[in-house]
Amino acid sequence: MMSITCCGRPAPGTAGRGALAVENAFGRAGRRIDYSALPRITFTNPTIASAGITEAEAREQGLECRCRVLDLEHVPRAIVSRYTGGLVKLVAERDGGRLLGCRCSLTARATRSSQASTRSRRT
Repeated sequence: MMSITCCGRPAPGTAGRGALAVENAFGRAGRRIDYSALPRITFTNPTIASAGITEAEAREQGLECRCRVLDLEHVPRAIVSRYTGGLVKLVAERDGGRLLGCRCSLTARATRSSQASTRSRRT
């Protein structure tokens, strides 16, 4: 139940998932892990990263959402570091503004200076 990166080090979050598996196996805890906001990345050029749900998934779930797309050529830090290749799309609840998901498409150069994460959780 351990995921390994190319360098032989545990991937982030594996310790918690392993502990939960042991609790469920021996303690019959019946606990589950919420993978709804698990970050994902595809190492291509451009690199594609995401977390949470898409606009289409939000609408399928009956959630009213609003979305914004930001091209990195408008982000001051990206401009200064000259890594402006890419964009970010955020999906948020229309009324509360809670972040539901994030999608990023970044050139190889931009990925070195950019991070995207979300703490979105479906409750």
